[in-house]
Amino acid sequence: MQINSQTISNQLKTHDNTPEFRQGEIHRAIVKERSSQNEAILQIRGRDVPVKFEGDLPNNERITVQISGQTDHFVQVRAMATTNKTTGTTTETTSINLAIRNLGVSNPSRELRQAAQMILDKGVPLNRDSIQELRAFVEKEKGTVEQRLHTVQAVANKRLDVTANHLRSVHEALHGRPLNEVLTNIVKEIDPNYNLRREQTSMERPVSEQVREVREQVQRESNVQRAVEQVRNEVVNNPRVDREIARQVGRAVEESRMMHQSGREAVGRTQLVQALQTAEREIVRTEARQVEVRVPESRPAVERPVSEQVREVREQVQRESNVQRSIDQVRNEVVNHPRVNRDLVLQLEKTLNEVQSLNRSGHESIAKNHLVQSLVNIEKVLKNNYQTKETQLRSEGKRESINHVELVNQMKATIQKEGDFQKLIAKLQNGIEKASIEQPIKKQIINSLEDATKLNEQGRELAARQQLMQTFTTVEQQVANTDQAIQLEAQQYTMNDNFQSQQLSSKNMIVQTITEKLAQAQADFKSLQREIARNLDNIQRLTEAFKSQAIKQVKPLLETTIKKLDNAILKSEMMLLTDMKTEKRLMQASSQLAEAKKLLTKGNYQEANKIVQEVKTLVEKLEFKPSETKVKHFITREEQNIQNRTPSQQLIQQFDEMTRRTAATQDFSARQAFELVRGLGLNRDSEVAQMLASGRQGDAEPNQNMKTALMQLMKIEEEQGRVSQQTNQALANITGQQLLSKSDSNSNLQSMFFSLPFLLEDDVKNLQVFVNSRNEGQQVDWENCNLYFLIETRKLGEVGILVTSTDRNLSLTIKNDQPFFKERIEPLAELCKANLKDVGYNITSINFTKLNATASSNIVQEKGRDEQENLTPTFTEKGFDFKI
Repeated sequence: MQINSQTISNQLKTHDNTPEFRQGEIHRAIVKERSSQNEAILQIRGRDVPVKFEGDLPNNERITVQISGQTDHFVQVRAMATTNKTTGTTTETTSINLAIRNLGVSNPSRELRQAAQMILDKGVPLNRDSIQELRAFVEKEKGTVEQRLHTVQAVANKRLDVTANHLRSVHEALHGRPLNEVLTNIVKEIDPNYNLRREQTSMERPVSEQVREVREQVQRESNVQRAVEQVRNEVVNNPRVDREIARQVGRAVEESRMMHQSGREAVGRTQLVQALQTAEREIVRTEARQVEVRVPESRPAVERPVSEQVREVREQVQRESNVQRSIDQVRNEVVNHPRVNRDLVLQLEKTLNEVQSLNRSGHESIAKNHLVQSLVNIEKVLKNNYQTKETQLRSEGKRESINHVELVNQMKATIQKEGDFQKLIAKLQNGIEKASIEQPIKKQIINSLEDATKLNEQGRELAARQQLMQTFTTVEQQVANTDQAIQLEAQQYTMNDNFQSQQLSSKNMIVQTITEKLAQAQADFKSLQREIARNLDNIQRLTEAFKSQAIKQVKPLLETTIKKLDNAILKSEMMLLTDMKTEKRLMQASSQLAEAKKLLTKGNYQEANKIVQEVKTLVEKLEFKPSETKVKHFITREEQNIQNRTPSQQLIQQFDEMTRRTAATQDFSARQAFELVRGLGLNRDSEVAQMLASGRQGDAEPNQNMKTALMQLMKIEEEQGRVSQQTNQALANITGQQLLSKSDSNSNLQSMFFSLPFLLEDDVKNLQVFVNSRNEGQQVDWENCNLYFLIETRKLGEVGILVTSTDRNLSLTIKNDQPFFKERIEPLAELCKANLKDVGYNITSINFTKLNATASSNIVQEKGRDEQENLTPTFTEKGFDFKI
């Protein structure tokens, strides 16, 4: 991830041909060309620099020089002790000692000499200020000596200037407290009542889904004993499972274990699966009741018609090739649905049994058609029921509205016709008590009845009747207005059900904003679709015309098309609103076009043209479908953006945003991963630089992020000092990650490091990500790279995952020290193959190994600490060394 924007970097490159040097700086250099006895061309920091020596030019090729001046034509230098491979270590040590003494340190420590050697060897200059800051860091910074030197090596490898800020930030990122701990402590310090479990309840995965996954794994698991242990760990011992249901499943687990021991494995497995199905059904109904209880009475939840859900299941069944999976899906999503009546459930259960029998006897096609036809019939019944109910509700609403007005008119007629005043008052009171008129209107009528009764007692019956008529005439208009308002509100509610369910303040502004955003996103999507299709059509025609010579004509257009697709995925707002399926298909299109580009380079224009045609067809069939979850998240974010929040509130908001993005219920996609990195603030500096370069200095920051929130909080904490130390730590950690992910234009390798807060169940854990790849114009070569993920989990301890990509072929190495780890994780690892294939990758191998290599007994005590520290990859010149 770049710290400086690419735009500004490109602008500065034109002025970097003649590097500026500070007097007194010490550099390592290579003699490229000798012009005379004291003039030469030296390579310093990857650049050729004309120099003039004070005295004679040394004979060695690698030398250490100190800058003594600079003119328009050359840099004046003084040669120090030289480095020569034939002279051994003594000359090297002498050179470093002399360099450090010339910078004002008379008695350097061994650690300072090592650190200075690392810095100079990578071409980074040292001066009097930097040597003092390096000395203070090496001798006084927290952590072990090895950790400090590791940090210095990381700074040197990234060719960063040696400053106290750079050293401290990189050290905090590599060896400081994990970012998740620091941020969690800051949030709890700001709000002692903050409860992550409470804040994230709505994002938790339903227990029924967990039970369903366990049931499916039990059906696939060949070893009954492992299946029994999995059910016991993940269902029986799950604190979120009702205790009565857990006891029932526990009894089934014991019976299944006993049957396994007696050799009746098949019966035991069947009984266990049936118990899980029953538990799942009960949990689904319980969750449905809980949802109904949570819905406020004043605002009934807008639920999708069940017929629509059945239709979606039917369409998925038609696409699914595996009949057994279709049966399981129908049972989970239709049979167990709490809003499907029992008659239809029994009918569908009978159909499922018939379909299962047909499938087992080899009649898969007949079984599938039978199931689809049954779902069509159920869908029609549910749709008719829904429409009938809706019609009845509308009729009742209109009838009730008419009845209110009619009731008032009847009461006015009663006032005129009833001769006995006492009977009149009794009839009016009785009618008002039974009417469902709003309370203020009802109270107004009751007060009028009391006043009329007093007037009658005074002998003024005519005045009493006139007052009643006047009151009911006024009430009649109020009732009519109220009924009309209720009908309009109902219509508006139907139109904006998704937005109103969010219970937002400033609702009108949010609804208008979302409507505009959705309309603009849909227009942008259509525009992108047309442009991509037009480009691909041109590419096809050029390829057919020039055939094997088409690469020169086609390559620029192909690269532009790929860039447009990638920008749409990572930078456009439409990807913040559309569903993950569309995003995956755009990624697939981008990877396929990259493959077509390779084929064209090799001269295989026919295969390339075939891929371009496939991508064109795929793009033309795409539809912009807003995701309900993403739209709701967008609404929440828009609401938060229009509210004035204190820095403390903004920080808590950003913390919630990050944990919400990594919640287990989220469909994690490429764009969401990118938004997680942006949300932490790792892109903040480059985005602000781009904004300033484009002349938009008056604008607000491009996006709200954690780094911005910490900086704003820091301004307040400088005065109050409540969490200033922890805020400093968090800021240094994020800045260190930016520095370690900085692109180096002088190297053909790119390495990156991220430390991301990650929500795992109810705890925020630290996910470390290490990336190595070739540097392709400040971009990661995604087809050829190494990624290493390291995370500590509650149940499995630390887990490391190494992903090696070679020409889009992935090799996975999963590391953990728990027994039976491979058996538990292998089914999940297999499931990810299809997901990765969707975006252009192919998994060639999945390997399992220990996270910590087992040491022999005679050296365990000597190397225990070293092994513990080796869990973090070592930062070398070629990137991160994973030590596998």
